[in-house]
Amino acid sequence: MFPPRSQRVGDHLKVRLLNPLKRLSQRNKVLFWMLVPCLAFIFILTIYPTVYLLFVSLTSYNTMEKGSMKFIGLANFGTFLTDANAWHAFWISMKHVVVTLSLELVLGTLTAIAAYKLLNKWYSRWLRTIVLLPLMVPSVVTGITWAQLFSPTNGFFSYLASKFGLYSVGFLGDASTAFSSLVAIDVWQWTPFIFLMILAGLEALPAEPYEAASIDGAGRTRTFWSITIPLLKRNFLITIILKIIFSFKVWAEIYMTTRGGPGNLTETLNVHIFNVAFVNNNFGYAGALSFVYLIILNVILLAFFKALFPKNAV
Repeated sequence: MFPPRSQRVGDHLKVRLLNPLKRLSQRNKVLFWMLVPCLAFIFILTIYPTVYLLFVSLTSYNTMEKGSMKFIGLANFGTFLTDANAWHAFWISMKHVVVTLSLELVLGTLTAIAAYKLLNKWYSRWLRTIVLLPLMVPSVVTGITWAQLFSPTNGFFSYLASKFGLYSVGFLGDASTAFSSLVAIDVWQWTPFIFLMILAGLEALPAEPYEAASIDGAGRTRTFWSITIPLLKRNFLITIILKIIFSFKVWAEIYMTTRGGPGNLTETLNVHIFNVAFVNNNFGYAGALSFVYLIILNVILLAFFKALFPKNAV
């Protein structure tokens, strides 16, 4: 007797599905084992710390109190909702990101266009190297250097002010200039990154659209806004995504210059989390703040990724 037709169809599908999977596993076994160290590395450096961070955020862990790691549920997250200092630090972080990113996009794009125009000049490589120098300086060195430059006693800018008959200004200690000083430091350090990304996009642009625009009699301004900017859309989005990540990670420059002062006028969420964890020793609450910060950053990046890779894109 033959088995029922449904059973024969099921067996046939099972054979057809298992054989390719078996062949695929045999063919890619070496590649799979080559990926295992990389996957383990990613797990150790990203997944495990994130899970542990969530665990700590659900406790009352305090390094100064023995046996303080007690499970308290979402209490730390509730504290964040009513913590005026944390919300203030969050808005300072957002303000810092928006202001610095806007200035750096404009200055970096203009610098990249100027460098692209000078592409065939003999000094173009030297010019690029000089522009990129601030990007090569470590963050801690950047903070210490600018703290010295802005020093009200022996700083370079105070020296210039005295030469012009002006009084010495404590740029980092004055409430009216502290935030602007931090913005200037960030612009100095990260504008070269925008410059590099946009210049790479300009050098990769196809020549055909510009030839067609020239034949149609389009001017430079019309060509720039109608061809160059649309073609650089993805470069801009990728650059913005990376710069947002870098901006939300800024800590050393702020801590080495203002430490969040005067008062808490320049205290970003990174600095606030550091103070909560290592000054107040409240690692449970610091973990909750860090986890909220992580979620906010991912939501912002997700919005940009959707713009970068729309569903209807070919």
